[in-house]
Amino acid sequence: MIRPSGHNRAGRRGFRRMEWILFIAGRLLKSRRKSRSSVTASLSILGLAVGVLTMITVISVMNGFQMNTIEDLIELNSFHLRIPSGSADDQGEVASLPDLPSSQELEELRGVSMAFPIIETQALVQGYFSGTQSIILKGIDPELLSRDGEFARRLKLEQGTQIPGDSIILGRELARFLGVQQGDYIQLTGLGGDSISLREPVSIELQVWETFESGYYEFDRNWGFISLETARERFQAGYRMEMAVKIDNRFEDILVMQRIRSRFPSLGENSIISWREFNRSIFGALRVEKTMMFFLVGLIFLVVGVNIFQGLRRSVHERMEDIAVLKVMGASDTDVRTIFVFEGVLIGLLGTLIGLSAGTLISANINRIFSAVEAAVAFLSRQTNFSIFSPSYFYLEEVPVSIIPGELMGICLLSFAAAMISALAASRRVSSLKPREVLNDE
Repeated sequence: MIRPSGHNRAGRRGFRRMEWILFIAGRLLKSRRKSRSSVTASLSILGLAVGVLTMITVISVMNGFQMNTIEDLIELNSFHLRIPSGSADDQGEVASLPDLPSSQELEELRGVSMAFPIIETQALVQGYFSGTQSIILKGIDPELLSRDGEFARRLKLEQGTQIPGDSIILGRELARFLGVQQGDYIQLTGLGGDSISLREPVSIELQVWETFESGYYEFDRNWGFISLETARERFQAGYRMEMAVKIDNRFEDILVMQRIRSRFPSLGENSIISWREFNRSIFGALRVEKTMMFFLVGLIFLVVGVNIFQGLRRSVHERMEDIAVLKVMGASDTDVRTIFVFEGVLIGLLGTLIGLSAGTLISANINRIFSAVEAAVAFLSRQTNFSIFSPSYFYLEEVPVSIIPGELMGICLLSFAAAMISALAASRRVSSLKPREVLNDE
């Protein structure tokens, strides 16, 4: 006869013990439906679900806004890499394009998708209805709007749009401020000259060729685009030449920077600016904003956890006689505590799953919900053009949403941990319960 080993017997005893605990916990939950503490349990589940729903919705919307901002900054302003030209020499001469790698040389490197020369300078512009306005003037290569479809799309311009000489593309908000539209003329004043030491004001008249709309107010209010040749001819030494580089995977920027330095040793260690460094202050502010929002919304779980704790303590108090009987029958303090912790686990699972389902559903369809609200308000108020996000007050057409699975998992774990910790804390009272005293009182 083969006898079971000590390990197998211990495993069977552990399984039977857990089966007994679950059986008792189920009986207590069924009998609890008629007590007042069942209302507290329902409110705990509801509070946990609302907390998870709120955090998922808030964080998803915040992610959407932040990702849009980051993408706009990278695609339109910093690009993935920027290689500025050399500084002025001892005679005050400004380094020109030959000091930089050419577009063709950069695009031959593995990981580089495209590269274009750009010029950035500051200028003063004047229209019909306003005084002088300072803007950032960008001279771009004619092929930029043709080859880089993402750049054109984010400016809401047709891919392949050309900027003729002595013409300019203005941001929508800037054009509105200046009181000009397509076909009108503006006066532009900048610095020119053959060298830095001999700079002098240069005033030119440019025709508004088109207007762009990036969805980012600062860009639309302060930017203007002219052709690269116009910038070089008109402003001469009064500009800064750079190479704007886009790579296949922007998260491989450090690797591509190393390849560029290896191929062009004259550039130096600090001559290439990554999108991380260029936008470091803005990215840091966005990170702090998200962290603080996560912390503040997470305080909901603290309130719900206290509610769960009080509800389970009341349940322990109501079941003192049952607990005493279980202890007399041989149940240990750990067994009895596990029974009440199981109730906390059930509250945590139900609240988290309900909140996760509702939060994900609302976040994924938030714009449809707003559209339904707009339609209902328009119907009741008889306004055909009602919009929650009216362009008169908001600079967006719809609410951007980005649902990140890793963050959803973190929120669910935080919710479940709040229920578990509350249940463990509430069940500690079981250890101090004396069966003889309870039964004698009865």
